[in-house]
Amino acid sequence: MSHPYRRRGSDEQEPIFETSGPDGASLRCRVCGAVDEVVQDEMPSMAGYGADTYARCAVCGSVEISDPVFGWRAKPAVWPQPGEAGADADRASPVSNRRAGVRGPATAPCGTCPYRRDVPSGVWDASEYSKLPDYDQPTALQPPGLFLCHQADGRVCAGWAGCHDTDNLLALRLAALHAMDPDEVTATRDYVCPVPLFDSGAAAAAHGMAGIDNPDARARRAIHRLHPKVTARALPTLVRELPVPAAPADGDCLTWAPATAERLRQHGYPAQVISVAGWTDEQARIISFVHRTVLIAEPGADPAGWRIVDVTARQFDPTLPARWLTSWHHYLTALADATGVQRVTRWPQAT
Repeated sequence: MSHPYRRRGSDEQEPIFETSGPDGASLRCRVCGAVDEVVQDEMPSMAGYGADTYARCAVCGSVEISDPVFGWRAKPAVWPQPGEAGADADRASPVSNRRAGVRGPATAPCGTCPYRRDVPSGVWDASEYSKLPDYDQPTALQPPGLFLCHQADGRVCAGWAGCHDTDNLLALRLAALHAMDPDEVTATRDYVCPVPLFDSGAAAAAHGMAGIDNPDARARRAIHRLHPKVTARALPTLVRELPVPAAPADGDCLTWAPATAERLRQHGYPAQVISVAGWTDEQARIISFVHRTVLIAEPGADPAGWRIVDVTARQFDPTLPARWLTSWHHYLTALADATGVQRVTRWPQAT
């Protein structure tokens, strides 16, 4: 049995997927060895003729794609992934990661969706409204990323799907690269919104911007309700996108912690660089190390709600997360366990 993606391109790239099994009915990924974990789809090409096709391994992310203009090409993933034994605590197992991919829109847009006609003006930041008109452009000029709901966890924005012509959305054509199941892509394409929406992203943006400098009472109430929800849900995604050193060494925290804190502050988080000390013997005042990390905490907030973002903790133990987002108390305990010290505390200690 042959497979349509099992071809060589003009540059002699090796195919990623091959037939497998006694009857040749299965597909095996030659990068990670997964069998029958291939997501495939085909759709009319943006070139205006022929078809764009893709096949993506749901385990390692290797991809084969083809289109009438550029032909067939392969994009094998790096496998095993760096620190596969547990370097990234925020990365789930391949199977759960695949199942937890981007989902289609909810039944109706959320109550503060910028595409809804009944939402007050000025609820969102200007940077959010500025994204909407980009999806009105011709397909090839649109942003490649899916527009996700500001509040829901991992769902396509229902207002976005209801407002725009989903057959011409570039992001949906590339949705497999966002770990989106083909059934969810279909659900997004077929979505019909039950509430009135603006006719375009430009119209929605114009409405939203109209009151941004002086939001009315209804908008201010919505902003007050949204702030803690949006910041809490957006942080893990932001942390997953942070740059990290390939192999952090002693002293890297001196430069990486300030850079990380600055990036988080640019996104509105109250981030500050702090130092922690690892005590070999706290009673004898013997310190094993002093390390810089990033604390996210509102002034005067209860330490139970403090969070830590650390991108250089692997200098102590390569199995620690590359992008470590955790609570303050868990961080102190886990870092002490990983380094073998008696205790980790903030440094300098309060007198």
